[in-house]
Amino acid sequence: MRKIGCCITSHGWGHAARTTAVVEQLGSLEPIEPVFVTQVPRFFFEESLGRPVTHHLLETDVGFVQISSLEEDIEQTRIALDAFYPLSPERVAACAELFHGCEAVICDIAPLGILAARELGVPSLLIENFTWDRMYESYLEACPKLQIHREYLQGVFAQADYHIQARPFCYPNRSDLIVHPVARALHGSAETIRKELSGTAYSSLVLLTMGGGGRGEIALDIVDGFPETLFLMPGYEHGVQPANVLALPVSSSYYHPDLVAAVDVVIGKVGYSTTAEVARAGKPFGYVDRPMFPESAYLIKYIAENMTGTAVSRKELREGTWTDQLDWLLRKSRQPCSFPAADGAETIARFLLDLCD
Repeated sequence: MRKIGCCITSHGWGHAARTTAVVEQLGSLEPIEPVFVTQVPRFFFEESLGRPVTHHLLETDVGFVQISSLEEDIEQTRIALDAFYPLSPERVAACAELFHGCEAVICDIAPLGILAARELGVPSLLIENFTWDRMYESYLEACPKLQIHREYLQGVFAQADYHIQARPFCYPNRSDLIVHPVARALHGSAETIRKELSGTAYSSLVLLTMGGGGRGEIALDIVDGFPETLFLMPGYEHGVQPANVLALPVSSSYYHPDLVAAVDVVIGKVGYSTTAEVARAGKPFGYVDRPMFPESAYLIKYIAENMTGTAVSRKELREGTWTDQLDWLLRKSRQPCSFPAADGAETIARFLLDLCD
């Protein structure tokens, strides 16, 4: 059985979702044992893969220090970067030890995995739609002290043995492979899940997904105007909700990609894994921009060119004034939607197995 390392940033769980999608496809091609090193919790991978996994809780990079799911704290990010980089030989060696016996290390924008793989003498695969050096470059005017970290990380990312860019990516670069969006496979029947959730009481289902800490961004007053629509909120267990709002715990019996496939409309923060899973399901997308985060503009461009979507501003979300957008999205959900190719995970899996042979 092949042993494959996975070093994943914990800046949001979308990177973990992308790597898990690749691991799923690897496992469908031949037996593998993934080794996850990240601060994303173990249950995320076990729910996605449907079995116990080898998981080591370790800080693999900084990313951004977040004020909320839509806003970064640049000064606190700079302080965290100063404490974490450059990566010490001891930190690299400790990570390498966790990947002992692996034939290759997948790095979803966690530079630590690239250096750990180099220490082990095994190939590293950088999978990205952006890298941290390019993200920090966009904030240099606000915080010039990020320049030292941008230069350091640029040098580390350049050491990856194989560079894979997953559409929609932000910055075209030298790469060994460019793939369609990477989305996790479905586990259940969308039709069955829809019937279980809506029964005969609701004619439409809307998924509200804002990532960790995003609940406070959503004013639920809007749901009163849509009594025949059930609003699903994964990741929220507590509090009294309107009758047509169903909160689901972080670890629920409903797998998130299955929920995306089962609903009529998705409303959410524009991020890579959400965009990829909504695209694969062919659902209309009410996306909430992160105007300061450079990735957002590229994802929005992809949505405009390949999907059915419309913007919902943070202000509208907070005030519950996005009725017009929801009306439009629900109408669009009743019309045939395009399904952009989202088979990037399989392409990456085959590429990885070929280089390991």
